[in-house]
Amino acid sequence: MGRTDGFWERGLHAWDMAAALVIVEEGGGRVTDYRGGVPTLDGGELVASNGPLHGLMLEVLAMRGGSMDAAPHARVPSDKGDPPPKSAMRTYVLGLLFRGPHRIADEKAADELQRAHLANNARLYKEGKLVLAGPFRGDGDLRGLFLFDLETVEEAKALCDTDPAIQAGTLRIELYPWYSAKGIGIVQEIVGAK
Repeated sequence: MGRTDGFWERGLHAWDMAAALVIVEEGGGRVTDYRGGVPTLDGGELVASNGPLHGLMLEVLAMRGGSMDAAPHARVPSDKGDPPPKSAMRTYVLGLLFRGPHRIADEKAADELQRAHLANNARLYKEGKLVLAGPFRGDGDLRGLFLFDLETVEEAKALCDTDPAIQAGTLRIELYPWYSAKGIGIVQEIVGAK
């Protein structure tokens, strides 16, 4: 009837799948298992679509760990060292936080600046722009790590320029683009959409 563009389900019986296979294919759609192969009635899994959407559905299911074989690992390199597919990757921004050139001798002022820095981190996290922020232990110049859920270093730099400790020069940050799996974000989008 054309009411939906795609459907997937696992744990199906032959009687759940047989008619659907015929109806979708006769209607010009596409039907496969979770890996894109020919579905079998005893396989228990089905992906059905309008056709053009099918490849994207399989990618999303693979990133969610939807299939029983290769797909749960679609976001990581294979045992042979093959990289994940580009569709499973995205750019984040990695920030390395170092001691800055300025020191604050007044302990109370230094404490207030640290609290303002942590409050800024909390704000960025609530806004969904900061995935991870954590301090390093030890006395070295490297003080912490940030992972921004942003696509460009320029966006991250603009946010870092609002950090009171970076403004005061007690901390400085180096920013780098970081290419990594985007599966977590896709799963959040799917769960949020349902």
